[in-house]
Amino acid sequence: MFDNIQECILNESDLIWVLISLTFGYVLGVLIVFILIEPERKANIKKIKSLRLEFESSTKEVSEKMDLFEKSINYKFKTFEKLLNSQTQVEENRISKTESVTRKEKKEIEVIPKETAFYFSVPTYQGSFFQEQAKREFTDGENYYKIVVDDKNPSMGSLHYISNNRDKKALNRMDSFLIPVCFIENTEYAPSANSINCITPGKVSLSGNQWAIHQNNRVVLRLA
Repeated sequence: MFDNIQECILNESDLIWVLISLTFGYVLGVLIVFILIEPERKANIKKIKSLRLEFESSTKEVSEKMDLFEKSINYKFKTFEKLLNSQTQVEENRISKTESVTRKEKKEIEVIPKETAFYFSVPTYQGSFFQEQAKREFTDGENYYKIVVDDKNPSMGSLHYISNNRDKKALNRMDSFLIPVCFIENTEYAPSANSINCITPGKVSLSGNQWAIHQNNRVVLRLA
């Protein structure tokens, strides 16, 4: 019986040692696994951190690029808007100026009276025209001169030679048709000339019933 009890105690002791051995082996195994896996785990953690930092950096870069793109779009839009407003303002100013000029021209047309003009045949040898012989409308072949009355001073006027298809007749009778009130630049061309050009009007003044030429301001003619 004693032998049986002793055998049982030994068996329990062995069991305890077995359990201790198993526990130690498990712990040792865990430690060995931990020691073997830890470097890889740390490397993976480092890699994950690196990837996270790279992702955050990429996200930040994309966000900055988006901000720059948005700012660029806004700037271009504002620039275009300013340009459009500027062009619109320029066009409005142009239209306004055009309308202003049109109104001004219309007003001037309304204000400027129709010129007062008289038509005459030939002057007297003293270089004058009788007012009672004046006509208000031009008659071709009959009238050679026109007097435009100065609206500010009705007793003054400008004398114009009217070139027409009867210039040759005036050239053939220069002494009576032209010389009394005109200065001819190139009289040497008279024999071959066919037309008369009025270069500068002369000045006349009304004295009584006659328009008299100012001798220092005769009508300047050029023969052609």
